[in-house]
Amino acid sequence: MSRRVLITGAHGFLGSHAVEAFLEAGWRVRAMLSPWGDPWRLDAAVDAVRARRRGGAPAADRASDPEAQAHRVERVRADLTAPASLAGVFDDVDVVVHAAARVAEYGPWKPFYETNVQGTAHALRAGERAGVRRFVFVSSVAIFRYRGFRDADARDRVRDRHDLPYARSKILAEDLVRAAGLETVIARPGLWPFGPRDPTLDRVLGAASRGLMPIVGSGAAVINTAYAPALALGLVRCAEHPDAAGRSYVLAEPDAVSWNDLFDEVARLLGRRRAHIHLPAGAADAVARLVEPLWARLAPGAEPPITRYRAHLTVRDVHFSTENAERELGHVSPVGWRQALAESVASWRSR
Repeated sequence: MSRRVLITGAHGFLGSHAVEAFLEAGWRVRAMLSPWGDPWRLDAAVDAVRARRRGGAPAADRASDPEAQAHRVERVRADLTAPASLAGVFDDVDVVVHAAARVAEYGPWKPFYETNVQGTAHALRAGERAGVRRFVFVSSVAIFRYRGFRDADARDRVRDRHDLPYARSKILAEDLVRAAGLETVIARPGLWPFGPRDPTLDRVLGAASRGLMPIVGSGAAVINTAYAPALALGLVRCAEHPDAAGRSYVLAEPDAVSWNDLFDEVARLLGRRRAHIHLPAGAADAVARLVEPLWARLAPGAEPPITRYRAHLTVRDVHFSTENAERELGHVSPVGWRQALAESVASWRSR
């Protein structure tokens, strides 16, 4: 009997990579998109799987290709903040991968609460009613204050980032997941998830191609990268491995990579020479504290050019151990961060 997974946020960056990985692993996929979501990332994920199975041949038109029609991807549109729209969406599903979320470093509390907290509660209730076996929740390491640590075990750290609306919403959502009446797994990508179809990396590469890559602080602080295709393989392991139930994992490359090394490599891949521009952390924080409230009045709903979160992002080490995922799930990223960046830049250039 084939296994079926429901992936929420399947049209998003991480969600589309999850679709790709589960298809490759032989699962039938029900892809849930928001009512307003653009499906281009999901289309690209399905096309990539088909192209690999055809030996790299271009994907045929989806409407006329029989293989596409029977490609184990069922698309549904539903709104996590409107429980009535979830009727039937979770039926006949073995596993839910809940990747849908409002992800932003700035903004009022209400949208984060409605989408990330209430939306997760609605998804859990729908899964429980439908008899879903396991619920894999894609969370974030932003729930921890970036106090400076290397090779940290995330299971031992206090989830203490309550001042950032996104992080606070993820803490509350994790609490709901842990209290749910079904098997649950919490997956936290490393600090910098990136890869093909990544809007954040697109902005970084666009800026780097123009020589605009300033860093707050010295740039010597280290992080985990999380290459999206490798991260998605970890989500498959979270769905499949019996020992994962009730546990949390950081899914990332194990290397401790500095921001300077990352941006130098980006510049090298683009054939540019990077100008090392370093901004004082204190000054950046002071400017962000002035800009955020001003921006809220002048351009409500828009992200300011600098935020308090971004002013502190590159200043201290934020590096987690990946040993739990390696030991308990057998999950190790199949590529190093340099190869992952090279593949991501190649994908960006092709678009």
